[in-house]
Amino acid sequence: MSENLFKLLESFIDNPRPHLMIEINSNLSLPESIINRLVTTIEKIPENNFKGLKIISSIDTGFKEAQYIRNGLKAELLQKNVEKLLVKIPKMELRFTVTYSLFSVFNFSELLSYVLELKREYKTYDKILLSIYPLIAPYNLSLKILDSRFNQLIQSSLDEMNKYRISDTEPFGFNEYEIDSMEKILEFYKDTYPESLKKTLQKDFYIYVKDYDLRKETNILEIFPDYKEFFEKCEKITQEDLESLIHKKDLNYEDCKELIKSYQREAFVSQHQQKKILEQFKAYLVQNPKEKISEPWGLIRSLYREPVKEIFSNLFIDTVLKNYLQMNLEDLPNDNLSMLVAAIDDHSSYMLQKDNNEKVQEYVQMLKGTDYVHALDFLKIADLDLWLNFYDEKVKKEWIFFALKIKTDEFFTAFVEKIGIDFDALKYSFEYYLSHEGREEVILKLIKEHKTEEFELFIKNKEFVASLSMAAMIKYKGFIKSLGL
Repeated sequence: MSENLFKLLESFIDNPRPHLMIEINSNLSLPESIINRLVTTIEKIPENNFKGLKIISSIDTGFKEAQYIRNGLKAELLQKNVEKLLVKIPKMELRFTVTYSLFSVFNFSELLSYVLELKREYKTYDKILLSIYPLIAPYNLSLKILDSRFNQLIQSSLDEMNKYRISDTEPFGFNEYEIDSMEKILEFYKDTYPESLKKTLQKDFYIYVKDYDLRKETNILEIFPDYKEFFEKCEKITQEDLESLIHKKDLNYEDCKELIKSYQREAFVSQHQQKKILEQFKAYLVQNPKEKISEPWGLIRSLYREPVKEIFSNLFIDTVLKNYLQMNLEDLPNDNLSMLVAAIDDHSSYMLQKDNNEKVQEYVQMLKGTDYVHALDFLKIADLDLWLNFYDEKVKKEWIFFALKIKTDEFFTAFVEKIGIDFDALKYSFEYYLSHEGREEVILKLIKEHKTEEFELFIKNKEFVASLSMAAMIKYKGFIKSLGL
């Protein structure tokens, strides 16, 4: 319960809203201090200043099981707080809402008994209610994926509610609305999924639970021991599908997608299976060298576990590079080289390994005579040695512009020092300064430290100055002033 809730409640004290019903949603696993504050605040509001108070608490089955379903729920605290609220605020309505999933099947009778006891204790048939709704999504937690043998458990819950239906002998039992909501659960369950879809969702259920138990340090079979047979069935389906993909020949992209997703689920994938998955992914890349690489790389980038992303990034870049070293450029799809550069750039640690750096250099050398544009693409991620190896004095201006455009100040300074800081280097750097935004500091520093008489004559040349645009002239004047010329 947030501070804003209490501000809202306090506003009712001096601002009557007799037509408004106050509804509060909470799992009621709250400290005593907050419950006390809620009671005190409600008691301060004049009775006629609001229509009524309804507290809605979500709980999906018996207490131990409910705590597993809704991590953070504390059943004992909930019961204690419910007791206090019903005593202190007798006119409030308390509604327990159930999202009836496959987890709700077991021990639902404990929740029914608890609600029935409250109804009897506080002698009400309409102030303490149970609302039951089927879980629609996620589909892999739906009742509909359960086998037919679970039908009797759901039916028994409905039978129990009918047994304690409101009557002359049971004035505080379950009303028509509550029983009808349970009947709808049974109808929903019987309208089952097709077997093929059910099998897929049973696999997804197994994966979800294994991940959940790993994260929360729980164990489904300790809480739901009666699920053992069903859970083992789901495990078998999952492992059979995984093994089928691991040994499949001629994988497609969707197969790879499934394998990569499975790799990072250490809760049910063995080290041997992980090794096989890597082999399959590499085989897919080798067997499909002409396919666009944007999709598999996008998939790798989406992985949520960094160590797994590192493994697949290295394998992807390494395999694609080796592929391309053996191919003609005209055989490659458009944008594949740019995508490979982006992948190496995004996965910066790849270039820190000496062997990998040498592979990239080898490939750029191969591109040098055939595809200048893509070779330059690779230079975005290349080190200084590779730049110097590839540098062409005939297009010095383009190289200086390129370094200023894509590299760091430190790299640019080191590069121009290696190729020679002569008049041309100063001139081209100055031209970049006048025609582009940014990099002013490193260019000014370079020129201040290395300006020559020839360069000063050049920048004072009347024809040169007259050729400048208005925007360039503003920068030019600032430059001259900073040099003290």
